[in-house]
Amino acid sequence: MLADAGVCALFAASGAAALVYQVVWTRMMILVFGSTSLAVSSILTAFMAGLAAGSYAAGRKAGLIRRPLLAYGAIEICIGLTALSVPLLVPAVGILQKAVWDAFHPPFLIQSVVRFVLACALLLMPTALMGATLPVLARRYAGRGGRQGFRLGILYAANTSGAVAGAALSGFVLLPALGVEATVRAAAAASIAVGVAAAVLGARRAGRQAPAVAASDSGGARRGAPEPASPVRLPFPVPYGLAAAVFASGFASMTLEVVWSRILGLLVGSSVYAFSMVLAIFLSGLAARAAALLKTRLGERPARLLVPAFAVASLAVFASMLAIGELPRLFLKWAKRPGIETPRGLMEEFIVSKGWATPEQIGEAVAAADSDEFREPSEPALSVADALRQAGVIGESQQRDAGIHVKRVSAGRTYNRFLAGQVIMAFAVLFAPVFFMGMVFPLALASAAGGAAGPAAGAGRLYAWNTLGCIIGSFSGGFVLVPLVGAAASVSLMAALYMAFVFAAAAKAARSGPSPASVGAAIAAALACAALPLLSPKWDGLVMSCGIYQYAFRDRIPDGSRESFDREFVAGNRLLFYKDGLTTTVTVVEEKSGNVFMATNGKTDASSRADLSTQVLLGQIPMALAPCRDDVCIIGYASGVTVGSVLTHPVRRAVAVEIEPAVVEASRFFDGVNGRPLDDPRLMVATDDGRIYLALSGRKFDVIVSEPSNPWMTIASNLFTGEFFRIGKERLKPKGLFCQWIQLYCLDTVNLRSLIATFKSVFGHVSIFYTKEMVDMLLIGSDERVFLDAAEIRRRVEEKEVASDLDRVGVSSAADLLSRFIIGPDEVAAFSAGANLNTDDNALVEFSSPKTLFTSFHVEIQQMMIEASAGISKYMKDSGEDARARAGFLAEIAESAMSQSDSLEGLARRFAQDSADLDPQGRGKLILDALSSGEN
Repeated sequence: MLADAGVCALFAASGAAALVYQVVWTRMMILVFGSTSLAVSSILTAFMAGLAAGSYAAGRKAGLIRRPLLAYGAIEICIGLTALSVPLLVPAVGILQKAVWDAFHPPFLIQSVVRFVLACALLLMPTALMGATLPVLARRYAGRGGRQGFRLGILYAANTSGAVAGAALSGFVLLPALGVEATVRAAAAASIAVGVAAAVLGARRAGRQAPAVAASDSGGARRGAPEPASPVRLPFPVPYGLAAAVFASGFASMTLEVVWSRILGLLVGSSVYAFSMVLAIFLSGLAARAAALLKTRLGERPARLLVPAFAVASLAVFASMLAIGELPRLFLKWAKRPGIETPRGLMEEFIVSKGWATPEQIGEAVAAADSDEFREPSEPALSVADALRQAGVIGESQQRDAGIHVKRVSAGRTYNRFLAGQVIMAFAVLFAPVFFMGMVFPLALASAAGGAAGPAAGAGRLYAWNTLGCIIGSFSGGFVLVPLVGAAASVSLMAALYMAFVFAAAAKAARSGPSPASVGAAIAAALACAALPLLSPKWDGLVMSCGIYQYAFRDRIPDGSRESFDREFVAGNRLLFYKDGLTTTVTVVEEKSGNVFMATNGKTDASSRADLSTQVLLGQIPMALAPCRDDVCIIGYASGVTVGSVLTHPVRRAVAVEIEPAVVEASRFFDGVNGRPLDDPRLMVATDDGRIYLALSGRKFDVIVSEPSNPWMTIASNLFTGEFFRIGKERLKPKGLFCQWIQLYCLDTVNLRSLIATFKSVFGHVSIFYTKEMVDMLLIGSDERVFLDAAEIRRRVEEKEVASDLDRVGVSSAADLLSRFIIGPDEVAAFSAGANLNTDDNALVEFSSPKTLFTSFHVEIQQMMIEASAGISKYMKDSGEDARARAGFLAEIAESAMSQSDSLEGLARRFAQDSADLDPQGRGKLILDALSSGEN
């Protein structure tokens, strides 16, 4: 028994390591595919293909193994060694992709299939070795009587339980702490350690193992069924019914895993933690099912339980459809539960702990503050710091530090609630159906364990049939079903598939021995099979795509009631477009205000009004600054507004790279504001991931504009790393500009400095502009120092089409455009000095920024960047014929900054000081005097 417990512990550790590999390899494949859903489908397919090959080969040769623990140990050591080689071989996939691209320039879907084949080839060896472990260990139980199926079930349960731990550890602990490469090394070390331990255990028991094997052989002979060395002697590897059952189960379960991952992307978001969470919950259902089977000893007559298991699984899958439609409303109710600690309490605790003020001083300062100001402040946490600063107890920097600290703590606690809500939602959808779906394979395994082929061969062959179904299901879920019929219909079809197996079994029983029960069961199953897709609930697209995971914590939503939900997300809104695309779900909604927005997986990425300034200036600012404007690349199409703004310039060729065709299709709803760029012959739309396109195409550009979604989102996060910026730099012509959009909301100062430092590490000269009152900003990078040529900028912004485009966002002159300048190369270097770089390996921002998703630090960031500003004068040229003219132009820039927002007063002061330095008695001096006296 102790030996069996030790083997189970080793197999559990093996399962944990395997899931660490799966999560890490999925991250690697995301860089290859540029899509989470396609990467998940490919990794699952590659995993299952390798497992099938390994289990089948091991099942054939299991009868020759006399020391299974030693063999298992050797396999685990080989798994660790081959796993270490995968990161080294991933670059070869890129080289082969480039060769295929150069030779054929295949369309995106064909490219995806090529990448899929390369991924399978890369992972075949380690996954095949993983597949061999269960059949080899099953050999230990040969000749142990009727309990051998029960023991195999224990092994399977142990392995699955370890997999749950591995899925959770990899996403939530190992990757954030160690990075990709170190996590692979840690998992490989675990595999090798398991192998060594198994080999030692097997060597100690070698003397006692031989009689057991001999008994197995002689026992088999006494039963008249000696274990064959090859399955060729059998007319069929396992009984037809069992093969069909495990194949169908594998197909449906893997299809559902892919489809549910897509659906839950709408509900829990696309952060790096979502995939690990879904995977862990999926495996938890399998582990709980295995434990239930073992506890109740259902393995005594397992074959008779297969049909009921299929029936219950079908109903559970169908029931999950009913639950999914209500989850956004339930999540809002969860998000609006009252908190325990108030931001004000956290602020007071922090200030006292720092020794900046005593509780008595805090009380006196707050009491002395203007009651109107502090009765209902917009940021209650800051009222205490404001009062203390007004009283002269703390300074401005202390006030800011206290605000940042409290916001970060509050954000972390809000994120913990958010994460708990995600787990609850995913658990509600996945656990019950996975629990019942997962009963099929262990029941089939127990049914075959005592068959003529013996436990090892029977387990290996059933495993192979199950995994063959998993392979086809993994591929078809991501590449076929969701794009063709949509996510909801795919789930309904899988529920019908489970019920179809029930019908087939009932019909066979009715033919063999007709009875009212068997005939009735067949008719009922047939009706259910036909009705399930028809009865499938129709989800409300407005509800499903509302982005509840991001917007539930808005202050303007008063409570978690159904009325509040409908008022915020449904009432008065009109769904214009909804499509489950190849890589994401795309929605276009018209709000009651008239604003039209586009969302991908529920996250708003473009709009006709709210984001118009950013979308226009993202195209106009780099085009106004670039020395040459002939060839332009825009990464991310979205509404098409930025592309349209770029095309207002005399561009010869423009390429817009968009991975999701449904986005381009949906952009037609923005033709009224984007200038209809799809009708412009100068534009080519490339369907691909932006990073992969730049790496493969070999084209060079004068300007590259990168406008992906937010860096906390998986996939988009890969367009904010140093590796991506280097790829972009390689695709620039001499004197070319690279423009990177970064949002300031949901980013704290640490992550922002990391992104800026990463960009600065690649481009020698970086300037920063804002597009929307310091809520969005642009990093403009170049290898050569690019001066702001005022005369050329003035000429360009006065071009008819350009001027018309800029006018709609309040920019009517070169001064208006340049007033968006914040800091130049010298200040960027100082601002980002010492910050950690964001890389593919450590993914610092991707792992940490989700934790500040619900708190805005843009006010503090704005203050810090304005303080870092040194004006604009030293970065300009040709701004006037003499000092007085140049001073007048700088004064125009200052006045433009003042007119936009009071919060930009500090920036206006910097521009006015530049003007006053050139003309001490000019307009710049008057602006400074007005600012000093509090006048505007």
